[in-house]
Amino acid sequence: MRHALVASFAAAVLVAVAAVPAVAAPVVASGSSYSIYLSGLGSDGEIDPVLLSTQFDGSAQSFTRGGLNLSLTETEFDLGGGRSRIVIDLSADGDLFPTPGEAGSFGVGLGGDVLDLTRPVFLDAGFIRLTGAFGVWSTNNLADDYRDLYFSGAWDGAFMTTNGTIAIGNTGNWNITHVRWEFEVSDLAVPEPGALSLAGIALLALVGVRRRGSLSR
Repeated sequence: MRHALVASFAAAVLVAVAAVPAVAAPVVASGSSYSIYLSGLGSDGEIDPVLLSTQFDGSAQSFTRGGLNLSLTETEFDLGGGRSRIVIDLSADGDLFPTPGEAGSFGVGLGGDVLDLTRPVFLDAGFIRLTGAFGVWSTNNLADDYRDLYFSGAWDGAFMTTNGTIAIGNTGNWNITHVRWEFEVSDLAVPEPGALSLAGIALLALVGVRRRGSLSR
């Protein structure tokens, strides 16, 4: 009877460990620093390049670039099931890319000041969305487009890389006043230490039951 109770307890612990819900803690460390890179790309090179360094705290930060007033803020949403959406918003009081035909150059974490992540996650999707005279325009899922090059394993918090940006052509003279970086991530399966300890105890209990059963025969 005692052996049966121990075995039942061990099995119940293993089931409980398997059913541990996804951690809902923020993916990006609150108050950590990160950088945003923004510039125009014309036929003669870069136009008004700027590296904005700020903190991931949900508070709007003010900057200036090329005579424009900029506001940068960020948000994270828990989507449940170990999934989260991270949003970085940059707005301006005028056209960010006023030169006809110029491209926009964008980056998150340039120079190594990446988003500081609290745990290993996989970058399921990454988009850059522009708001201008045409309404809202979005890239394809850049995480998929560049999966083999940059995003095949655990995400390092940079987009595109710590040393490079991505250019979006023909953004000039479209009265673009808002840029949004949007990331969807999911937890990588890394059991928590407490769960591992519990599972180990349960397995040892099962082993003990089997050994006692063999000795009593």
